[in-house]
Amino acid sequence: MGCSTGVLCAAVLIKMTTSGGFTGLGTGGQPLELELGALQDQQREAVCSLVDRLPAAASQETMVSDDITYRFEVIDDDGTKSVHEVAESVLLDEELDLIDRLQD
Repeated sequence: MGCSTGVLCAAVLIKMTTSGGFTGLGTGGQPLELELGALQDQQREAVCSLVDRLPAAASQETMVSDDITYRFEVIDDDGTKSVHEVAESVLLDEELDLIDRLQD
């Protein structure tokens, strides 16, 4: 599910929402979306590679008080959805790259 580097990427849409944070600041608003079909092949492969490395769910052990949780919903070309959650305190550089792409 999602993407596979070196193989045609099945993901067609990535949605990101946030929750948590200090008194809920930094959450809400409209979900950010990225349609992979609008990207050039090289950009699409880069995004697919980032999606491949997302964890399945935010670990409760690594979450700290007032953490923002980023929720990525990946929709494949067959309509299959996968959800990945990452706590702000444990975001990796690759995940920050994906967030930046969604915010552009």
